[in-house]
Amino acid sequence: MTAHRLFLCAVAGVYQFLERTHLATMDRSKECRHVTQDGPIQAQRILPSVPLSLEGRTRNLIARFGDYVQSFGSAPAFNDEQLGAHLETLALRSQLGSAATAANSSEFAKTLRHTLELWRMNTRGAKLVSLSAFEASLQHCAAAIASFETDHLEAEGLNATATAERLWSLIEQLHISATGVRLVACTKALHHLLPNLVVPMDRQFTGAFFRWNTHDWQVKEERVFKSAFAVFREIAHKTHPSRYVGAGWNTSPAKVVDNAIVGYCRETLLDRASHDKAMIARAKEIGIYDQIVAEAKKNLADS
Repeated sequence: MTAHRLFLCAVAGVYQFLERTHLATMDRSKECRHVTQDGPIQAQRILPSVPLSLEGRTRNLIARFGDYVQSFGSAPAFNDEQLGAHLETLALRSQLGSAATAANSSEFAKTLRHTLELWRMNTRGAKLVSLSAFEASLQHCAAAIASFETDHLEAEGLNATATAERLWSLIEQLHISATGVRLVACTKALHHLLPNLVVPMDRQFTGAFFRWNTHDWQVKEERVFKSAFAVFREIAHKTHPSRYVGAGWNTSPAKVVDNAIVGYCRETLLDRASHDKAMIARAKEIGIYDQIVAEAKKNLADS
């Protein structure tokens, strides 16, 4: 019996119990008002709220943007080692002076690849190409990367549609992922080269916010990237994330947007990890968790 299997069985047991006792249903009208200008973020949540449309989620995130940035800052989704590598990479990018110079730098390629490894881009389903191939691809794309040097996600004159088209063309040329699925690795890499423009994306939080499934990530990358970029642009244009740039993970406007999305997903339990954590906490609160774990252990032993 593995701890992971036991955890999954326990979560399933919590779901079943709460559904049977009708505790899994929240007041839908309350959820529709969740995080508006007039109401505070709920201090305590029991279960995920009823999903809003993407437009509704975006509207609510914009309305309480600063709260979600602060929520992320109070409990970052990443560890100190990941932050240290991120800061080191951005510092080197700044020291080198331009995106083109950084893209052509062997030192930057090595530092960036190490950061992506710490950001779990070389584990489980994700796999980076070798360092030599990684460096060669950055150098090959240096001119294209340089063309975005002055673009800013919250700039008044930014054409979101045209910029997304150009960025996707760059992503198609950037061969740093060995799996063929490029969106996560490429946006995280480009974020360190173009921190004012490219929001780093991941499956857990970006995927949860946009409600993407595995099929979307695997075969609809172009479509989902372009739609996401338009939303990132809308958020940045209306909230001016550069105001929040400072200590910790608030390292650039694009990263602040990412942080707010993570904070939103956690507060509303959109991502599965936050959802399961809230379920477990509720089960412990009402005194049923130990019994469910015991039943899960027994079921696993009998299977």
